Amino acid sequence: MDPKEIVQTLMNAIQEGDFEKAHSLIHPNDFFCGPSMAITGMLLACPWMEIGKSLRAAFQDLDYQFKVESVDGNSVRFSTQLSGKHTGNLDLTAMKFSIIPATYRSISTEREYGIATVHYGKVIAWTMESPKCTSLFTILEQLDVMASMS
Repeated sequence: MDPKEIVQTLMNAIQEGDFEKAHSLIHPNDFFCGPSMAITGMLLACPWMEIGKSLRAAFQDLDYQFKVESVDGNSVRFSTQLSGKHTGNLDLTAMKFSIIPATYRSISTEREYGIATVHYGKVIAWTMESPKCTSLFTILEQLDVMASMS
């Protein structure tokens, strides 16, 4: 697969909840994620996937609205915009937070842009370029649960 196919397949797998397939497309030791979807700083592959699993369970209709914008060698520019309805438990215990019961509120983030870097057939970096990246806190604010998190 070329870099565009690898990145698109990764996001399709995450969108569909196939985290085994998604794991097979990222480099487990060298992968890092920029600030989007992170609490602070960078995330390694395993925590990034755990957040994805938690979001998938809590938002069964979660739509990443993922789009490959362009490809330059091993760099794949993309855009994404999350939306969905919180209908299940959002389990954040792995991040030392609690389980957020379903609020039945909808979320919708701004469209964001980023770059995925592919090396030797695996995604090794996922960096968001948007000045105001969506974080887990953005989602919690939209669910109106930030006060209960402190």
